[in-house]
Parts: sequence; C-alpha cells; structure tokens
Amino acid sequence: MLAQLRDAGIRLRYHGDFDWPGLQIGNRVVRRYGADSWRFDHDDYLAAASADGRPLRGREVDAIWDDALRGAMARIGTLVDEEQVMDDLLQDLR
Repeated sequence: MLAQLRDAGIRLRYHGDFDWPGLQIGNRVVRRYGADSWRFDHDDYLAAASADGRPLRGREVDAIWDDALRGAMARIGTLVDEEQVMDDLLQDLR
C-alpha cells in the first residue's frame, strides 16, 4: 500500500515511537518508500523526553534522517511513546 501511495505521487511522512525499534522501522520506511520524518527528529525528542520516563533498552540505532537523534536519545536514555505526542500530531492534521 505504501508503495502504491508513493507511486501515485503521495508524500509519505513517518512518525513512530522514540525507541530503538521505532528508529529501525523509520529507517526502513524512509529507505524503502522515500518517506519524510514527521515530528521525529532530535528537537522533537528533546521536547517530549522526560528524565523520569521508561528507560531505552536494546542496541542503539542511527536515524538516517537525523544524525543527532541517536545521540540525543542515548544521552537522555528514555523512550517516548507515540501516544505521548499524539496531541501535537493531531494538531498538525487540523
């Protein structure tokens, strides 16, 4: 479906969880379908991350769309679920 949308000229945007699997999925979507990140860079992470959040687990992953994102996430060390920023995402759609 994503390939069909891309091939039809639709601009694809991706946002996911700010955790290592979320970055892995983002890398695949950006590479395979040419998607742009949507509120999914190091500034967005820093705005949403909390030092008392749940800790990041697993192997660190670079984000191919933002060279600074992995470093920011490793420094803060907490994950940000997509649901935590849902209001911002929905605001963009209004």
